[in-house]
Amino acid sequence: MTGLFTIVFLYMAGLALLYAFQRSLLYFPDPQHVAPGAINHPAEEILLETPDGETVYAWWHAPSDDKRVILHFHGNGGSLVWRIPRYRKFTDNGYGLLAMTYRGYSGSSGSPSEAAIIADALLAYDWLLDKGIEPDRIVLYGESLGAGVAVQVAAEKDVKAVILESPYNSARAVAQSRFPMFPIAWLMKDPFESDRYIDKIHAPLVIIHGRKDKIIPFHHGESLYALAHEPKRFIALDDGTHNDLFSQGAGDIALDYLSEIAPGRRSE
Repeated sequence: MTGLFTIVFLYMAGLALLYAFQRSLLYFPDPQHVAPGAINHPAEEILLETPDGETVYAWWHAPSDDKRVILHFHGNGGSLVWRIPRYRKFTDNGYGLLAMTYRGYSGSSGSPSEAAIIADALLAYDWLLDKGIEPDRIVLYGESLGAGVAVQVAAEKDVKAVILESPYNSARAVAQSRFPMFPIAWLMKDPFESDRYIDKIHAPLVIIHGRKDKIIPFHHGESLYALAHEPKRFIALDDGTHNDLFSQGAGDIALDYLSEIAPGRRSE
């Protein structure tokens, strides 16, 4: 009986710890702030003031002429500085870019949560409109955790296209697969249910996923694709893992697609 009590106690303690620290297991911000000018990166620093008094930090690159503008949502780790090579892929080719951080990440105040991130992403979208960027020029790009952000923004706002890199059905499903012994589905504060919102997207959709992704398994991209409306495209990278997908070909695929939907050309 004592052994059973110990097992139950340890299980409940583990459950309580998971619930209490779940956001520490979901968000991995790099708090160190590096200004783009300090590393000779030609981005304009933007501060978005939220209605609840927080500040969201972003980088802005104006587009050349009438080229598309990418609203980029990063993954759950790191900072904007970590992603300079991927940003340069687009800006060096004349595309505009607004790359925002999440609350609690480098340059932004507050603490991250799904509700706050989505609200801030919609604020970033509105900032582009205020800059005179029409919805038909905005392309949402979501990377990993940011894929769920892009899905929810696209479900609510008009955009030219949506590109999802290593997306997921829901953060809840990913977490449940990692902790199968606990009822994660009932505990998550930030479930990021992409599968709930994907069918509300009517813009052209591109999903890119690596077959060797061990963090967000390949089947997440497949099943999310199955739920999406046409026009849509699914691209599998045979050797792509989770953290190298952009360099394994996702960046070139995205660039080719942006060229495909350039002004004056019809998208599929």
